[in-house]
Amino acid sequence: MTVLVYTRKPIVKLGNKYVVLVPGRLITANIHRILSLAVDHGARSELVEGYRAATWDNVQSSFKTTLHASYSEPVLLETKQHFKWLERCYELTQTSLCMPNTSLDDLKDYDVDKPFSDWVNKKLPKLIIDRQEQTLKHISQELPHINNVVWLVIIQGYGRPFQFTIDASKLKCPTIELSVAELEVLGYSEHGDQLAIWKYLKRKLQVREKYSVQQQARLMKFEFYRSFKHSYPVLTKSLE
Repeated sequence: MTVLVYTRKPIVKLGNKYVVLVPGRLITANIHRILSLAVDHGARSELVEGYRAATWDNVQSSFKTTLHASYSEPVLLETKQHFKWLERCYELTQTSLCMPNTSLDDLKDYDVDKPFSDWVNKKLPKLIIDRQEQTLKHISQELPHINNVVWLVIIQGYGRPFQFTIDASKLKCPTIELSVAELEVLGYSEHGDQLAIWKYLKRKLQVREKYSVQQQARLMKFEFYRSFKHSYPVLTKSLE
């Protein structure tokens, strides 16, 4: 119990001095303090909306300023579910689109006394699959010249553990999952390459078709991919 208390409040006062007992938890403790204040003062929804706006601004900035992708019409139809998607189509080529689909922690189940409990959203995988089907149908009607769509799942929380699994066989198009920070790193690493996400995802799918891949941190896998000239050692066929 003492360890948990110091993890939540890693700074203690001894006499006239402050001692940081758990330096690695400073950021986590600050986030917990902000969330706790928002909950205690009835400002949970305002915090969530502000975080949503900041997150979406960061996503759009990654596409516009680093990947140099332009926004594509049409404006997407409303979702049938009561779920607030942050999404937009970006042109990769004249016949290809990237669809960032962003989901954020709404903090509805956040317990200030259990700051390290999991963020649970069991409905999210099905919501994403349904949204893919709905959106692809809409794109095929409004943009019949588009024959390739890359779906980018962006799941952004407040630091709470989040387990996300989705049945790949049910996905309606090539799909990759990144956090907002990972998208930003990818954008700066591949500055100006509109096809960066598509190339990376295509290589990943090529590997998974033939080999069992051990899970690693996503940025580690991306750096491994870049270190072999945007490929993997087991692949020799160049991109079409």
